[in-house]
Amino acid sequence: MSRSITIFERWRRFQPDWVRVLVALNVIVYALSILATRSLGFDAGDTFTPSSEALYLLGTSAPARIADGEIWRLLTSSVLHGGVLHLAMNMLALWQLGPLVRHALGAHSFLSLWVFSALVAGIVSVGRYSVAAFLDHGWAIESLRVLPGSVGASGAVFGVFGFLFLMLRRTPGAGQLSRQLTFWLVVNLVVGFSSKVIDNAGHIGGFLGGAAFALIWFRNPRPGARGFLIGSKASMIMAAIYLAALLCLPWMWFGPRGQDCRGLLELRPVVDAVLFNPVKERDARDLVADLDDWQERNPEIDVRPLRDYIALRGRLGDDRPPTELPLNAVPIHGAFLAWQKDYLRDLGPLAGWRFRD
Repeated sequence: MSRSITIFERWRRFQPDWVRVLVALNVIVYALSILATRSLGFDAGDTFTPSSEALYLLGTSAPARIADGEIWRLLTSSVLHGGVLHLAMNMLALWQLGPLVRHALGAHSFLSLWVFSALVAGIVSVGRYSVAAFLDHGWAIESLRVLPGSVGASGAVFGVFGFLFLMLRRTPGAGQLSRQLTFWLVVNLVVGFSSKVIDNAGHIGGFLGGAAFALIWFRNPRPGARGFLIGSKASMIMAAIYLAALLCLPWMWFGPRGQDCRGLLELRPVVDAVLFNPVKERDARDLVADLDDWQERNPEIDVRPLRDYIALRGRLGDDRPPTELPLNAVPIHGAFLAWQKDYLRDLGPLAGWRFRD
C-alpha cells in the first residue's frame, strides 16, 4: 500500500509542461516515421515525407486492424503525421492554445484532456467509416479491409479547442475571443467537409471529447479537484494508457506482425505483376526464382500458392483472365485466391488514406 501511495505522490508532484512534451513527442515520432520509410525503401515523394506503408505498419487507425483487436491504433494514430505541413499545423495550434488550457486545467488534467480527446476522435473516425461500410456492403470484416486509416494529432487539438470554446463562453469579457474561435472552427469544418483527404469525423469527435471534458470539469473546477477524468489519479491512469499505446509503436514495427507485413510488402510488386499483367513463361521463371530467394529469407510465410499460380500462368503462356483457366487449373487458382485473401487482409488498407489535417 505504501508503495502505491509513494508512486501517486511522486506523480502528483511531477508537473511538466505537457505542451512542450507533446510537441517534442510528435516531432520525434515523425522523425522515426521518416527513418522507417527509408528502411522500407519506398519513395514517399520527398525526403521528409513518410510513406503510407511505414505509417500503416507503425499504427494508423486502420478499421480492419482495430476490429482484429489492435485497439491501441486509436491512440498511436494521433502521434503519426502524413507530412511536414501536417505536423507543423497541428503543433502550431497546440503551441499557441495549449498553454491557455493548461493554465486553466493544471498540468495533469491537461494531459487527461489531450488523451481523452485523441481517444474519442479515433473512435468517432473509425466508427464513421465502419458505418459507411456497413451501409454499402453489410457487416463483414472484408468490407473494412480497404477502408482508409487516419493519422494526425488534430483530433486531440480539436479537443483543446472544444474545451477552450466552452470555457470562453463562460468567461466574462471573452466575447471577442470566443467569436474569433467560433469563426476558426467553422472555417476548419467547412474546409474538412469540402476535402476528400481530411478526416472531419476525427475533428468532430475530438471537439466533442474536449467539450465533454469541459462539462465534467465545470462541475468542480478547483485546483486539485478529483473525479472522473479530473485530478492527479485520473491523469495517472490516462498517462499509463497513453504510454502503453505508444509502446506499441516499436512493437508493431519489430514484432512478429510487423515483420510479416514488411516481408509481404516486398512481394507487392510480384503480386501486382501477376494480377494486372500477362505472365509469359520466361517472366514466370524469373518470378519463381525471386520467390524462392524470398522464401529462404522469410520461411515463416508460405508463398507456395503464389509460386504455383505464377508457374501455372507461365505454362499457359496466354493472356486469359483467371476466370477462363482450364478445369485442371482450378485447384491452383483456388489456393491462390485463398492466399491472396490473407495477403489483402494485411496490406489492403495501403490502397487508400485519409489524413487529419
